[in-house]
Amino acid sequence: MFLSFAASIAGILYAVFLGTQCDGGRGGALAVAFAFGALFTARPTLESYLEAPDENGRPQFNALPADQRLALLRSALAVLVDRQKLEAFYLMLASVSGTIVWGFGDWISSWFGAPACA
Repeated sequence: MFLSFAASIAGILYAVFLGTQCDGGRGGALAVAFAFGALFTARPTLESYLEAPDENGRPQFNALPADQRLALLRSALAVLVDRQKLEAFYLMLASVSGTIVWGFGDWISSWFGAPACA
């Protein structure tokens, strides 16, 4: 999310100080690309819950009593739900802000004095 915000701001700053109003949306395009990258990159799995490795790293989940297996599965699901809520919120902020800057970066940069497009 912070990388997306930084890219959007950098695109506007570039347009104001080095480019033209037409360059104002480029940072927003990068911001959306970063948001997509975050969406599609692999995240760490919950192997420690789902495999219940012993001290040697061998999976022991199937050897555990049913109540312990159920507790581990509940914990894994709780972690997944919490991650999904947080991830969705940050991806929404990054993608919406990036898309707005991508579409209206020329207007935004003109407010800050970027030269007109050639």
